Amino acid sequence: MVKAIQNATIVELRSQEAWTDNEDLIQVRRMTAQDLESQADLPESKHEYEDTLDVIKLPLLIPEAKLSEVPQFLFVRPDEYSLFKCFTKHDWCILTGNPGISKSWFQWTFILFCYRLDLFDQFSPVIKDIPVEGLKPKPFIPQIIVRTEAGSKSLFFFVGLETDVLLLDHTPQQLDRIIKMQRSYGNLYQA
Repeated sequence: MVKAIQNATIVELRSQEAWTDNEDLIQVRRMTAQDLESQADLPESKHEYEDTLDVIKLPLLIPEAKLSEVPQFLFVRPDEYSLFKCFTKHDWCILTGNPGISKSWFQWTFILFCYRLDLFDQFSPVIKDIPVEGLKPKPFIPQIIVRTEAGSKSLFFFVGLETDVLLLDHTPQQLDRIIKMQRSYGNLYQA
């Protein structure tokens, strides 16, 4: 999946264009309030980008997303671009939260943007509107991203390398040792 993402061409689709099954493409469609099914009567937004949702079709299925009805798609809200931008100002981060708040989906979005910063740059609607104090001129992209599921299985992504993802089954104590070792070397994002 990583190589397909690294080598894919980014294509922006208009609202009526059909999705295609093509392992050489990352397809993006910016949906507006009129495109979305729900026409709920919401208060007027003070930012026009808050009324959008980017739908990204990846070249291949997202691993471990078998339960999803759309395992090849990411739905990216404007606030997730902001969250990615905030994460890139730190050298080390852990993403935690309550069940059901889309942490896993954001993790896949974060991984995608780390491998394809050009995708983030092209579609981020809020890059200039969000003041992030102390933001580095160039975002910090970690060399290793660890995505842990249930404390006993981790995917290690080696950003910037032509290496496949490493899947590791472990105990929580073994993972703790790995993280402590890597923290001493820096460049770790744990999801």
